[in-house]
Amino acid sequence: MASELPGDAIWVGWSLGGLLAGALLDHLPAPRALVLLGMGARFPDVNGISDGQLATFQRTFSRAPEVTQEHFLRWQLQGEPAPLEAHRYLHSMVGTVSPADTATLAAGLDHLARLDITSRLATASCPVYRVAGERDPLLAPALRANADYQLPDAGHCPMLSCPAALTRCLASIAKTTQASFAEERLP
Repeated sequence: MASELPGDAIWVGWSLGGLLAGALLDHLPAPRALVLLGMGARFPDVNGISDGQLATFQRTFSRAPEVTQEHFLRWQLQGEPAPLEAHRYLHSMVGTVSPADTATLAAGLDHLARLDITSRLATASCPVYRVAGERDPLLAPALRANADYQLPDAGHCPMLSCPAALTRCLASIAKTTQASFAEERLP
């Protein structure tokens, strides 16, 4: 994978993808920037989704994966301005049957429970930007408030509810990153 990544890439990781992208900083050449969308340095947070809540969710998933997955979809869409519309839109894109099998989804929940990229982010050799929906029900209030970019009227899935605002935000980060890169190259 390293040989296929352009050196001027900006990695954008949403939710679990943000944790995984941050973990890749230890294994791949650093991108020009890392954007964590809807994620902090770890998923469980005392003031957000606690370790205990996540463990309960994992146990429930092991007993009834389909029902639990549907609950999770609705849960993450709670902060969107039109959650039912976002839910319908999501189902129109991916269908009602999960594109991932139960083992893959369980592994994802395990990663959410265990991954902590706090030290990786503290020593990252690239800028790290945090983007959060101001009404994201999965992020602790402090994480939302301290994000580098807050998306108004958005929850955990801004790509569904406010794609234009998310696009403007990511374009702004790309411009900032490009300007910083150009300054570094000046003699």
